[in-house]
Amino acid sequence: SYACFAAALLVTLGSHQFAMPVKTAVFMDLVGTGLEPVAKSLVLVVLIPILISYSVLVSWCESPSGLVLVVALGYAAVYVVVVIGLVAAVGDPPAWIAWLLYYATETKGVVVLPMIWSVITDVTTPEVGKKAYPTLFFAMQLGGIAGSCLAIKVDSLGGVVGLLLLQAASCVLLAGLARLACRLALAHSAEDLSAHETSPGDVRTP
Repeated sequence: SYACFAAALLVTLGSHQFAMPVKTAVFMDLVGTGLEPVAKSLVLVVLIPILISYSVLVSWCESPSGLVLVVALGYAAVYVVVVIGLVAAVGDPPAWIAWLLYYATETKGVVVLPMIWSVITDVTTPEVGKKAYPTLFFAMQLGGIAGSCLAIKVDSLGGVVGLLLLQAASCVLLAGLARLACRLALAHSAEDLSAHETSPGDVRTP
């Protein structure tokens, strides 16, 4: 399960690293440099309703993997909409695409990574966590390096549209990895509980 969680963290940070320069480039092209400080200052305003919605989702979703599924597929859908807007515009995309991409990328970085760590905490015992966390942090570092390399090779990966499609695919992959990791962790916990209940030391004599 922790291999899946490590892969999920790698994908999350890696995809965020290569999405940031794409976000900035699209915004500069469609909106201009003059409004970039305004967009940056409004990130907190956009985050407030998103964080409120996220809190509602946390209480609504019955399982951690379900929460990741809803959030990750939601962001994947947003990136697909951006790609469709860029392709359909035929060289003259509207400015709202840049604004949507800007805030989707900014809020994804704030919401998704802490969400993955919260899921890991939910299904991890303190004993196992001490052993697994160094590996998870190492996977995050690899993800950051890989994401930066992908951003450099933007032309060979299909340009902006290719990287945005890769971003959407990474969100879908994240949902799958988190779901698999949670299933494996719960199965392991059930096995440990069953072994504990059947151990000779726990048998009580009448």
